[in-house]
Amino acid sequence: SIAHLAFLYDAYTPACHWWELVECAKKLLLTGLPSFVFSDPVAQVAAAQLVSLGAVLLLHVHAPYADASDNRFALLSGWNTVLIILAGQIMGLNERQSEAEREEMAARRSKSDETVVREAAETRGMLSWRDQRSGSDAVPQNHGSYSTSE
Repeated sequence: SIAHLAFLYDAYTPACHWWELVECAKKLLLTGLPSFVFSDPVAQVAAAQLVSLGAVLLLHVHAPYADASDNRFALLSGWNTVLIILAGQIMGLNERQSEAEREEMAARRSKSDETVVREAAETRGMLSWRDQRSGSDAVPQNHGSYSTSE
């Protein structure tokens, strides 16, 4: 008799009494497959995404739980896992930038900061007449006073 194992299959419909095996396989594939099979972090996340999407698809097709609210909760949890992995992929894109890309972005920010400071100085009349006339890109060093000697 297997009555002592009923806790493993009581929550499922009789047609899906085997669903606990699917749940165990999903857990093993989400934790073991990505890290042991793939060395590339992008491939690891992609494999986890495929496993989680496959699990959600199986839940949609089989609706294995005897209680409809359990099916809804399982689907909600499955989609939550898919979205969390997707968010991890999106956030990981920023970390995979090369050092050259980071330096280029920093240079762009620095140049735009200098432009903003220069425009602010021009509107406040803080540049000398010669700097304004020559179009010098120098950022004024002394923001508080004029040089009247030309």
